[in-house]
Amino acid sequence: MASVVPLKFTAKLICIQTLLDLSGDGDKEAAQRMLRQLQTGCFTAVSCGLLRRLVERYPGKVTNNVLSALASTHLRELKLKKCKSVSFAGLKNVLENCPLVTKLDLSECDQFSQPEVFHIASFLRPGITALSLENCLTVDNSVVQSILLYMKTLQHLNLSGCSKLTDNVFLLNENLQLQRETFGQMTQECYDCALISVDVSCTTLTSTAVRHLATLTGPTLKHVNISWTGADTLALLYLSGYGRPAILDLTLSDPDTVLDFPLELSLLELKNTLNKLKLGMLRKERAKNENKNLQKVKISWKDNLKSSMLEELAPLWPNVNYISLIDCESLTSQSLVTLATKCKQIQTLTLQGVTFIQDFAMIPFINNGCLESLNLAECRITDHTLTRMSKHKMEKMRELDLSWCDDTSSVGLDRLFGKTSDTLRKLSIRQLAANDKTLSLIASNFHLLTSLNMSSVDGITDDAVVNLVESIRTLEHVDFSWNLGVSNRSISALLKNCQRLQRADLAGLKTITSEPFLPLISNLRQWRRCQALLRLKLHERSVAAASADAGTSSDEEYTDIYMPHRSTVYGTDLTYLNLEFCDQVNDNHLAEICIVCRRESLTIFNYYGELVKPELFIGQGRQWYSNYIPAHDD
Repeated sequence: MASVVPLKFTAKLICIQTLLDLSGDGDKEAAQRMLRQLQTGCFTAVSCGLLRRLVERYPGKVTNNVLSALASTHLRELKLKKCKSVSFAGLKNVLENCPLVTKLDLSECDQFSQPEVFHIASFLRPGITALSLENCLTVDNSVVQSILLYMKTLQHLNLSGCSKLTDNVFLLNENLQLQRETFGQMTQECYDCALISVDVSCTTLTSTAVRHLATLTGPTLKHVNISWTGADTLALLYLSGYGRPAILDLTLSDPDTVLDFPLELSLLELKNTLNKLKLGMLRKERAKNENKNLQKVKISWKDNLKSSMLEELAPLWPNVNYISLIDCESLTSQSLVTLATKCKQIQTLTLQGVTFIQDFAMIPFINNGCLESLNLAECRITDHTLTRMSKHKMEKMRELDLSWCDDTSSVGLDRLFGKTSDTLRKLSIRQLAANDKTLSLIASNFHLLTSLNMSSVDGITDDAVVNLVESIRTLEHVDFSWNLGVSNRSISALLKNCQRLQRADLAGLKTITSEPFLPLISNLRQWRRCQALLRLKLHERSVAAASADAGTSSDEEYTDIYMPHRSTVYGTDLTYLNLEFCDQVNDNHLAEICIVCRRESLTIFNYYGELVKPELFIGQGRQWYSNYIPAHDD
């Protein structure tokens, strides 16, 4: 039996829908009345939650007035992602009235992409430590440099997807930064910025920008995301504390060093430049002491990252706790053993696509006892690794991905999942040799899972899936796609028991129909009766118009008129539903569900992978949808 949704949750939904009527077709008077009540400041205990939900699901509906009413004085993190209707005046008002704000998310808000905005913001709220401008297409060097100059307390900066940035974006003082790079590291107090983490992924920046960033921030820098950029392997050396002279001393002076051609050309060009400038060379020993605060390393180069380079860099990363080496196929098991030996504090390890590693490469990582997140997708590990993991308590493990580990068997999986864990939150067993017993062990031992990927797992049945979702009610994201043994019964149990469920990927389930999704419409039987009455009324009108006889009206007999709404006890938080290649699901039912759920709060993809458009009537003569009525009241 599904649990009853708390009254507070239902009240929050009603408040959200009422506020949305400010720009919709609903009761604008009631919406204005609620807005005035929220502006009194007497409802700050709930207004932050309302603002967060509005921004997450309806960012286009957030205006200056709504923001002013919901932003309480206790607000610490202001998220305005995609809120294009908020102007600088609205942002300025919040910064003035919310003294505790330290984190600011302006992702995809191009209206704030002027240097003056952040100059003024730094005076209004001088304690901002985190700023996100992700996917702001008009952010350029001048905007970022204004941020770096005036926001002195900034520690976390997200510039992912800002396509107008160039390599000079972090070059604030060319002479000073060149001096630091050439003659050694100055004291930490002399650096211009105290940035701890910077994300410049999905931009056109190269290793030159990384070099400028390293000389700008110095030893405070711990996390850098340079995925999907123009940076090459030189960036790793810069982040490890090597300046250009030290890189030349390390590589070109060593006759045994094997370099890929682009890297060798880059280094020779640097050597010529430095010879002309007659700059001194940093000593290798000094470089090894640089940037020991580095904590996060992400590398995804299929061919460029060699085992020898990883073994050379590993001693420079004693405090690194996050390593991602996705698709670094050239790495050997021995290089990973070296990494684990030198970096003993690794908590997050991603080796997805490092195909040819063997079981012994994982032994030191497991023995270190620090792992909290482990991704071994597509690796050729065997049951030996799973057995060793099972012998070590999984008390710290929060995320585990074993997808496509084809050399494992159900025996190893059963040993691994036979241990109880209250910390594991995300688990992926995609395309593994799991069975009903495996799912039973997961259901018994991992009661607090929030994300489960069990796509393409052959041999599982409805009984196992139903037992799973009835035991783990904390699930928020699931992927049950391409499991031929999963039917309507499993999906109904999922939506009924997992009230926190937000995303469901059910692609390729050939036996499911519309039946488990229609209860998303509250009181479906009453809604179908109302549809029948409305069809009758439309027929009466057409007959009367054809005979030119007004006749008698049956309006007084319509006592069952009912306005459908989304269920408050069934799939209440579901926002994403993928039904690609689900042959028997009726698209008309999906369109009806979308319109009842209102205002794009539920995104559904149909058989062809197309976004389902919300519609209430279809076809000529405005015919209503199917007369499907469930066999029992939900």
